Order: sequence, then structure tokens, then C-alpha cells
Amino acid sequence: MTGIGRQTGLLLLILTLVLAMSTAVLAQVGPDIPREETLIVDILSGRVPNPTRFNPWAPGTTADAGIHQFMGESFWCVEYAQGEIINVLAKSPPIYNDDFTEMTVELREGIYWSDGVEFTAERRDLYHRDSKGQSRHELQY
Repeated sequence: MTGIGRQTGLLLLILTLVLAMSTAVLAQVGPDIPREETLIVDILSGRVPNPTRFNPWAPGTTADAGIHQFMGESFWCVEYAQGEIINVLAKSPPIYNDDFTEMTVELREGIYWSDGVEFTAERRDLYHRDSKGQSRHELQY
């Protein structure tokens, strides 16, 4: 390799490193934004392509785009560090029939949908019945 080739290679290496570091700098919270007013959401797949889309079944929506942390809640949550199951939407552990073909979930009281309607078994079933059988395109909003 000639002297010019080495210099060009070194220049390209330095330029690549500078550009790689500049993206990390751009991702930082600005100095004029108070830290206590900053919400940080862990998103594993990078930048959200459409932050106004809150339908996890719509085309192009990734499952880890913050929706799972703000819009969905499970009946139970596993606390691995303590080795216990925490009741979240459920009032108690699941109740199974003798042959484990059916499961009953007792819901906690005082849980509401975003529209202010109480979260009941009937409303939950209605939500799933309404979305069942529709194409992903029809579910987009």
C-alpha cells in the first residue's frame, strides 16, 4: 500500500468513527429539558417509524415500539428476581377446571379502559370479538 493509500484509509477510519459517535450525541436529551420531565421508553428495535400509530396489529408496527409498556397490561407479571407471580389485572391466580381445558380469571376492581369504561370480562371479550377475523389492514387506525 502506498503512502497515499494509507493516508486515505486512515482518514476514512477517522471519519467513520466521528460519524458513528455523532449519532450517540444526537440521541441525548437537550440541556434545556428538565430530567424529571423526561420519559424514557426502552424500544429494542430503534426509532419508531410512526409514533402516532397505537395499533399493535397494524402493518409496520413493531411489538416493542413502546406500546407494550403503555397500552397493554397482562393478567399477571412474573417477578424473576423474587421468584413470584404478581397479580396485575387479575385478582388471584388462574382457576383451572379438572382437565385444564378451561381457565377462569377473576378481575380486580377499579380498572378502566382509556375511555373511562370499567374493565370487565364482557368488555374484554367484546374487544377481542370485534378484532377477530379482520385483516391487519382493517385494524389500522
